[in-house]
Amino acid sequence: FMVQTGFKRTGEFLQSPLALPWPPSLDSLVTVFGADFVTFFTNSLIVSVVSVGAATILGAMAAYPLAMMDFRLNRPLYLLFIAGLMIPVHAVIIPVFVLTLQLNVYDSLAALIGPYIGFSLPITVLIVTQFFSEIPKEIIEAASIDGASHFRRFRTIMLPLSVPALSTVAIYN
Repeated sequence: FMVQTGFKRTGEFLQSPLALPWPPSLDSLVTVFGADFVTFFTNSLIVSVVSVGAATILGAMAAYPLAMMDFRLNRPLYLLFIAGLMIPVHAVIIPVFVLTLQLNVYDSLAALIGPYIGFSLPITVLIVTQFFSEIPKEIIEAASIDGASHFRRFRTIMLPLSVPALSTVAIYN
C-alpha cells in the first residue's frame, strides 16, 4: 500500500486511495527525498534505538530487586511502577513540555527520548518483574553460595534467562 501510494499524485490519493496509480508518478517520492528525508529517518532511528534500549535495560535493572530481593519498600515501589500504567500520556503533555523548556532540551532528541523511556518503564517493569519471579530461586541461591554479587547474578544469570521477556518488552516499546 505504501509503495502503491508513493506512485500517486496527491489529488489521486485523496480521490481513490485503494486504486492503482495511473499513470504512475514520481512526484511524491521526489518531494519526500527532497525534504531532508535521510536526516528525519536518522533522527527517528536514534530516538527509537536509544529509547527502547534504555527502557529495556533500566526496566530489567529495576525489576531484579523487585522480584528477587525482600526489603521493606518492595511492594510500594512495585505498586508505584504499576500506577504509572494508569497515567494517560495526554494528561502530562503540558507538564512534559514545560519541563523540556526548563531543562533547555526543547527541540532536541533528548526531549523525545526522556519521555519515551519514562512512559515505557511501567510496562517493562511489570513484564520483566513477573518473568524474574518465575525463575527458580535455587539458581540464584546457587550463584550466591558460589560468591556471586547481586550485579553478577543479574548480569550472568538473570539477563541471559530473561531474553524472551526482554525481547517482548523491546518489541512492545
